[in-house]
Amino acid sequence: MNHIYETYDSRYVQATRLFVGEDDYAYADSEATVRVDAPTIGMLFHDGLVIVDGTTAYLPVSYDVTEGVGTLTYVTSGDGGAASLAALKSSEYESE
Repeated sequence: MNHIYETYDSRYVQATRLFVGEDDYAYADSEATVRVDAPTIGMLFHDGLVIVDGTTAYLPVSYDVTEGVGTLTYVTSGDGGAASLAALKSSEYESE
């Protein structure tokens, strides 16, 4: 069994916000100027985070690292209330 421990810096932090930009990246600020790297997203996923897209907040459902790129997946509601998946990428991702 693996344990996840609190650090002194995160002891009283309930959750941290990550922001959705116009592209596929996760951002640390609402102006979408500071991209977040894979290790930081992984730490936040375990500590607790909220994904903010405009005025809507979402909770993540999974986090994966493939070839050094972190992918954070969350569920959104589309037209008519149908659920759909969306994903944010870490700063290591190179869009094509």
